[in-house]
Amino acid sequence: MRGGPRIFAAMAVLGFGVLAWAGGWPVVTPAERQFQAQQAPGAAAIVLEKRVVCDNQANIEQHFLRVKILRAAGVDQATVKIPYLHTEETISGIGGRTIEPNGAIVRFHGRVRRAEIYRGGGYRVEALEFDLPQARVGSILDYRYTLGYNAPQEQDFVYYTLLPETIWQLQGRLPIRHEQFKLIVNPRYPLRYFSTGLPAGHGPVVKGRQVTLRLNNIPALPNEPLAPPLALLRKRVVFVYSTHHIDAPKYFWRGRGKKWAKTARKFAGNKKKLKAVVAALHLAGSPQQRLRAIYRRVLRIRDLDVTTVANSKPDHSAVAALRRNYATGTGINLTLVALARAAGFPAYWVHSAERRDEVFSAAIEDPDQVSNDLVLVRLGKDAVFLDPSGQCPYGVLLWWETGVPGLVANRHGGQWVQLPMPLPSGAERDRHLQLHWAAAGGWVGTLQARWTGEAALGLRESWRQRDAAGRARALTGRARGWLPQGTELKMLSSQGWKTSAEALQARWQVRLPNLGAGVVWSEGMMSLGRGPLLTATRRLEPLYFPHPYLHSDTIAIHLLPQAATPALPPPAIVPTDPPPNSPLLFSERAYLQPTAGGRILHMQRRLRVDLVMVPVNDYTIVKEFFAAVAQADNRQIAVGVTAPVVQAQ
Repeated sequence: MRGGPRIFAAMAVLGFGVLAWAGGWPVVTPAERQFQAQQAPGAAAIVLEKRVVCDNQANIEQHFLRVKILRAAGVDQATVKIPYLHTEETISGIGGRTIEPNGAIVRFHGRVRRAEIYRGGGYRVEALEFDLPQARVGSILDYRYTLGYNAPQEQDFVYYTLLPETIWQLQGRLPIRHEQFKLIVNPRYPLRYFSTGLPAGHGPVVKGRQVTLRLNNIPALPNEPLAPPLALLRKRVVFVYSTHHIDAPKYFWRGRGKKWAKTARKFAGNKKKLKAVVAALHLAGSPQQRLRAIYRRVLRIRDLDVTTVANSKPDHSAVAALRRNYATGTGINLTLVALARAAGFPAYWVHSAERRDEVFSAAIEDPDQVSNDLVLVRLGKDAVFLDPSGQCPYGVLLWWETGVPGLVANRHGGQWVQLPMPLPSGAERDRHLQLHWAAAGGWVGTLQARWTGEAALGLRESWRQRDAAGRARALTGRARGWLPQGTELKMLSSQGWKTSAEALQARWQVRLPNLGAGVVWSEGMMSLGRGPLLTATRRLEPLYFPHPYLHSDTIAIHLLPQAATPALPPPAIVPTDPPPNSPLLFSERAYLQPTAGGRILHMQRRLRVDLVMVPVNDYTIVKEFFAAVAQADNRQIAVGVTAPVVQAQ
C-alpha cells in the first residue's frame, strides 16, 4: 500500500500559506507596497509574508500567506488550492482579499470549490479551491485558513495521528521574503525536532511550551532539469513526539516490527485452508518456479485501492481475499506472505521508505516514514522483493521502492535491510526502425519498441487507469516525439500491458515527411529534437536519475540501388576509453550490409546510465558527457543519388 496520512499532511502545509491571526489582517507595509519585480529577478511572484501557528493541544494549524504578483505569469497565484485528507482533516475559516496597486481592497466573497485529487490506499485527498478577485501584476494577495485534525483516540495519539508530527515547510515554489512559525507544544509527551537546510545560525527557539522560528529571504525551490524529488530538496523542520525514552528510537522500531509481524500472522488465517489453496496450485519445478506460480495467483486479486467492487467487504484474511478475489493493496501483499509461508518459503512483510516522498531517518520515531509495504521471500541465500499491490512483475519494484531502507517484520522486532537498486539492464528500452523507399515515393517502414523491467513498469503505472485505446494514443504520442516532425504513425499492435508480462511491446507503420530519395541521415535520428539535456553553466542542486537505464536503438535503411556508397564515420564511444564498469557509457556506429537487392545502412546507438544521485561538484562531468552524446547523435551520413542531396531537417 502506497501513500498514507503523513504524505498528505506535508502536502497540506506545503506552500499554501500560514496563519490566520485572531482579529484583522496584518497591515500592509510601505516596503510591501513598493516591492518591485527587479528585486526578485526571474520570479513571477513572491511570498512577502508567511505565518504558521501549529497548536498541538487544540489539534489545529492556522495559516496566513501574503503574495505579490510581479509578472504576468504570477497571476495564477490568485487561484488558491488547499489540499487536505478527507477523513482526517477539516478546513475552516477561509478568508481572502486582493490589495490592488492603487491600494484599493477587494475582499473575497466568491465560491469555494471542492475537488478530489487523490484516492488510494484507503485514503482520499481533496482540495478546496477559490479565486481571489481582480488579481493583476502589482496586486498583493492575502488569504488564510485553519486546518483541523479530527480528535484522535489517546492510544493512537503518537503512533497514528498527524498533528504530533508537525512539519514546517520552509521553502516552496516562490521565493519567500519573511516567514515565521510557532508551535504550541503538547506537554504530555517528550518532543524532539530535526531540520534540513536551515541557514547557518538560525534554528527554532524554545521558550516554555512554545517553539518559534523566523527566517528571511528564502529562495524558491530550484527548477532544474533532473532535479531530485522535493522531499530531498525542501528546507524543513520536523517535530516528533515519543512515548519512549528520548534516546531510544531502536525500541520504537522494535515495537513496530513486532506489531506488523503479529498483523501478518493474524491475516494468514486458517493454515489448513491456505495449504489447500497451495495444493490446488499444483506447484512444481525449482523453488523460483514455484514462487512465480504463487505470485501469478496473487496478481489476479483485484486491488480495492484502484478498483471499485460492489458490496465489497473489509480485509479479513488471506483465504477470504483469495475466495473473493479482491482486497486492499496491503491485503494483497499480506496474502502473498501467507501463501508463500504455506508453501514452505520464508516470507516477510516489509515496510519501506519511498524515495519520491520521504527522507528517512531511523532517529525519527514515526512509522509513516515507512508507509510503503511489500514482501520479502528468501530463496536459499537469495532475497526476492515483490510488490503485487503495485502491479509489479516478478522481481521488479517501482522506482521509488528501490535503494531505500525497509523494516522486515518478525516476532523479534524486525531487521533493517536496504532494498536493492536495479541495474541499467533492469530498465531497458529497445527501438528498431526499418525504412525503405516506396515505389510511390517517400520513405516508409516500421518502428518497433520494447520496454522491460522498470521502464515497462513506469509506463504501465502512468497509464494503468486508461483503456486500451487511451494507452495506444499515449504510446503513439510518445513514439511520435522520437521521429522528425510530421511523421505519420499508425499503431499495428501493442502487448504486455498485463502486470505479469516481462516486457511491453508496440509496433507502428511509419511514413517520414518530405524526404527525398537522397538524404542526409543523422545517426541518432530517433534522439533528435529534444535539445541538450543539460545546458546551465552551474548547478544549484544534485542531479537525480530515478533509476539506472539502458537505451538501445537500431535503424536499418534499405538504400536504392543507384545510391552512391556513403562515407561512414568511425564509431563514436563516450568516454573515448571508458574504464571497466563506467557509470556512463555511450556508443554509436554505422555499417553497410550487402543484400541481393542492394545494401542496408545500419546505424546503432547504445546509451547506458548507471547513476542515481550526482553531487553538484560532478555536474560538469555529466553535462559534458551528454553534450558529447548529442554531438555524436548529430553526425550525418549522406546518401547520394543522381539528384543533389536534400538536407534532412
